[in-house]
Amino acid sequence: MSSGQDLILRHPTGSCCLPRRADARLLQARTVAWCGTNRLLTDNSRAEETQAGLNPGLFSVLVYPQADEDAAQLLSDFMAWWFLLDDGLESMADLPPATAGNSRQFEIYSTALADQQPSGTTNVSISVASEIGHRLQLLSLDSWHRRFCAAMSDWLFKGITEELVCRQNEQHKAGIGIDQYLNIRHFSSGAIPTLYLGELAKTGRPCLRPASTLVEAFLEQAARIIFLANDTFSFTKEQNEPAPFNLILIIQQRLGGDLGRALAECADHYNRYNRAVECYLQIRDEL
Repeated sequence: MSSGQDLILRHPTGSCCLPRRADARLLQARTVAWCGTNRLLTDNSRAEETQAGLNPGLFSVLVYPQADEDAAQLLSDFMAWWFLLDDGLESMADLPPATAGNSRQFEIYSTALADQQPSGTTNVSISVASEIGHRLQLLSLDSWHRRFCAAMSDWLFKGITEELVCRQNEQHKAGIGIDQYLNIRHFSSGAIPTLYLGELAKTGRPCLRPASTLVEAFLEQAARIIFLANDTFSFTKEQNEPAPFNLILIIQQRLGGDLGRALAECADHYNRYNRAVECYLQIRDEL
């Protein structure tokens, strides 16, 4: 920072220190074999490079330590597929502006995750999405599965689609507003589906959860902590991209290039959301 002060990001109380019920190395080995069986890495050097730098088995047990072995394996496989899909969709930012064809492809992904196999598809990733959707449905209640599929659809349409449009059009060059960025990133980060998976991991079969404004407010604040932490860690990589989508860089542009002030303002956002989450954690039994 230009002021010479350290940035402090205060993390909410979490479950990362809980005992892990599944073996990360075993999960990872099975996920790698599963990716091979489903040809997720076939003739795709970018996917191989991405998968080599990931460890969805370890990710699953760190984020969902209470998941039993069956749920943890499903989560590890799902994360491997999701990370590879997200990486492929991110590369579309280099293509011409988003078209109706992309929307149609996203609809097919949404259908597949709802455990409805699209007829005649030769897209490996879509076929795997259908398998994942089926496995999720077997392990969960219909009510949870519907909510999760809706969250994944929001990720594709309200998140990824809007982010791609922002990256590709002239609006990005002029700078987007912070509120617009926060609204899009809320969905494109994938934080909400990730949080929903916590229900599956903790209980094995998620309970029917009645609609609650408190729960939805908690999820919104928690999601913002997740994507702001993500923006912080990816800042170094994204600052060299032609069309970055990162809160620090957006704030920096608004402030005329002052990185120190931009980092401080981003930290303020993070810590404000974190304080809200801490308040909700104090009434967790009501949630």
